Amino acid sequence: MKSDITLVYPDIKGNSGTKSYVKNTFNGLNKVGVKFNTIPIKKREISIRGKPYFGILLQYASSLFKEGRTAVVHALSPDVVIRGTNIVTIHDIIPFTNPEIYMKSAYDRAAYKLSFSRALKVETLLVSTEVGRNSILEHTKISPERIRVVNHSIDHSRFFPESENPYPDHNKINILMVSDFNPRKRIDIVIDAIGGDKEINFYHIGPSQGWSDRYSDLLRKSEKYKNVKFLGPLDIMKLRQYMTFSDLFVFLSDNEGFGYTPLEAMACGTNVIVNDLPVFHEVLGDMAHFVKLSSFSREDVISALKEKKTESELIKYSRKYSLESHALRLKEIYMVVT
Repeated sequence: MKSDITLVYPDIKGNSGTKSYVKNTFNGLNKVGVKFNTIPIKKREISIRGKPYFGILLQYASSLFKEGRTAVVHALSPDVVIRGTNIVTIHDIIPFTNPEIYMKSAYDRAAYKLSFSRALKVETLLVSTEVGRNSILEHTKISPERIRVVNHSIDHSRFFPESENPYPDHNKINILMVSDFNPRKRIDIVIDAIGGDKEINFYHIGPSQGWSDRYSDLLRKSEKYKNVKFLGPLDIMKLRQYMTFSDLFVFLSDNEGFGYTPLEAMACGTNVIVNDLPVFHEVLGDMAHFVKLSSFSREDVISALKEKKTESELIKYSRKYSLESHALRLKEIYMVVT
């Protein structure tokens, strides 16, 4: 039976929030019995001085030759809008709202404009939070009725408590962060706060993801500290083990459209400490410990450990963001469009 739904997605090599969104959307729709076609748009980047370039330009060129011909054509990222697209997911407009940080070069500005030039003209825009919706309304002239909030999801078949503790030193406080090395993740602030601490170990898991210069800078910054450990990318079982048995999951990103990894840590039963951002308050509710980025210190870690939620509370809360709940919300929107 031919489907009336086409999902257009970026075919990305490395791991990213967008790639997780694509996988979770596919899996969720399959779980609730929604049939769909797919059109991949390859994204291949070239690293220059440790920063990724040309991915958006190459995607744009590829998308010019694609067309969706079903009743619903949903682009799962703004940079893969093709002819016929009538729904697009806008993950964030961070470069637009914070251009002084994220649009420093002419290339950055051109790439972002190219990515969003078609996306903002699409009939229906999906965002993951009310914070994101309000941000778009504040910075554009788009009418409110065109924007729908559909919370992202996490895959509970991939994130759940493990039984084997991977940490070699169980007598210390082990804190964990999972991310790439994008400067906005603010790994540097964690290192500054606990580097050299005799009671706290900091573990980081994740790929450089095109930010090789930033990765090298952080390695140099932390080489004098025995308690700072970069593990690189790990397979999903090892990742779950580190998430499950960390005393705290730390995520101090200074800007996010949604933020997957704190929820994934919660699904493993682990308490999280995050930057005091409106989007984290919306997504994580009162399940997280919030801190000020400008004053983060080891005292914040100790304070969070004294206010821990139970494993069952965290796992139950994370279930709000199941694959099925996300897919059912999408199904409602698809039915309106058709």
